Amino acid sequence: MEHSIALITGTTSGLGYAAARSLAGGQETAAQFAAETTTPVFTPLELDLDSPSSVQSALAELGKRGRSIGFLLLNAGMVPGKKRVLTSDGIEAAQTPLIGHHQLTVGLLHSPSN
Repeated sequence: MEHSIALITGTTSGLGYAAARSLAGGQETAAQFAAETTTPVFTPLELDLDSPSSVQSALAELGKRGRSIGFLLLNAGMVPGKKRVLTSDGIEAAQTPLIGHHQLTVGLLHSPSN
């Protein structure tokens, strides 16, 4: 049986963390499956939505896996403060997750495996 890919952004806190934890809920079961099949059940993928090159790297890595995304939760975001903050690329920091999610989604839609 082929493994499904679940892609969740914003897993460091809030809803993204809860969703990832729920999917990984059976850590003991996942560890048992991994031991029995010698295949990792969960493989984290680092993604920085503030960085277009990070989004492209994540898309390339997902493309190498050759499987479609079975579950997608685009949850990462930023609550802006009173002071305007710009990234090193000159983009307002509160907007970068939106832009990164857009780049990720368009990349996934154009991927041959999806």
